[in-house]
Amino acid sequence: MSAASLREARGALASVRRAGRLGFAAAALLGLAAPVLLASQGCSNIIGAGDYHVSNSALGCTTATLGLPANLVYDTASGGTIVNVGLVEGGKPDTLRELRGFVGTEASTFALAPYESFPLSSCVNCVWIYEWDASDLTKPVRAYVGIAGSLTVSTPSTSAAGRVGFELSNVRFQQTNLDLTTYTATLVPDGACVYVASASVATGACSPSTGGCDGGEVCAPSAFSTKGVCQPGGAGAVGAACDPAGPTTGCANGFCDFTTNTCNQACDFWGGVPACAASNECSVFGFCYSPTYDPAAVGADCTSAAGTFCGKRGALLSGACADKGAGKITCEKICRLNGTDCPTGKTCKSAGLDPAGYCE
Repeated sequence: MSAASLREARGALASVRRAGRLGFAAAALLGLAAPVLLASQGCSNIIGAGDYHVSNSALGCTTATLGLPANLVYDTASGGTIVNVGLVEGGKPDTLRELRGFVGTEASTFALAPYESFPLSSCVNCVWIYEWDASDLTKPVRAYVGIAGSLTVSTPSTSAAGRVGFELSNVRFQQTNLDLTTYTATLVPDGACVYVASASVATGACSPSTGGCDGGEVCAPSAFSTKGVCQPGGAGAVGAACDPAGPTTGCANGFCDFTTNTCNQACDFWGGVPACAASNECSVFGFCYSPTYDPAAVGADCTSAAGTFCGKRGALLSGACADKGAGKITCEKICRLNGTDCPTGKTCKSAGLDPAGYCE
């Protein structure tokens, strides 16, 4: 996709968005009243805690609060669930940073500690923040890992369809060097930090078509997926004013769109031909909005740049304009890289917004 298309895509996405024992001495060092479980699975040795101000987690840090849950990823290897949660700074959603909470299968409180390195793909019962560069939104450029404070798992992970919940208390997130090959994060002693004083997250998987959330929640879109994510709701109808940095969506259905500060409508992109309000289309991001799109049908030539949506069918924008070389740009069907969405003879090719791509 083009850089402009990726920026529009990231903006759209942002609108939706271990165990060992800790002894008394270490507990005192971390500012804890009593021993708790130490989040440690797969991490290399604890290093000089004093270098990271763990007794005063907020020192020198940017202060942030948590927004709304944006996505759930179930890890079959550990049985844990990674919860993506938006960040709020200065009363506004942070469109380039997002929290990850890797919730395990045990309900307990876990102390966070400054390890030398953190394997983020297997770091159960730990939390971190990913940051993207506005000029390249395909992969995070750095991570801030929780090294002080505590993570309490209130609702442990049970299955891909289950609910999860956790709380954060006085968590300091320290900047790391991020290896994008192994997704290992290594602490930067003099790096920047982010501080979250207190936060609570409770969510679960749902369907924009059939629901599945608890009372008072709405099913918000989860990009590229057949499922959505449960968010605390409100009473606002589609088009009503809402606060995207608030503790709830404020919306009776759908989600709070930070680009317009109004309640927007979720749609089931992979479920067939969804419905959207007049002048809006259902995109692969899982909600109705009005993007720029090319009138070409799937299989026809586009007149717009590669990365532009196309293949309009009812309210569904089912395709993306793909550069075929030699000046030829064709509308190809949008697909999931690990799915079976493409017709016989074609495979799903990455378009820079994994896990979605286009058939080729």
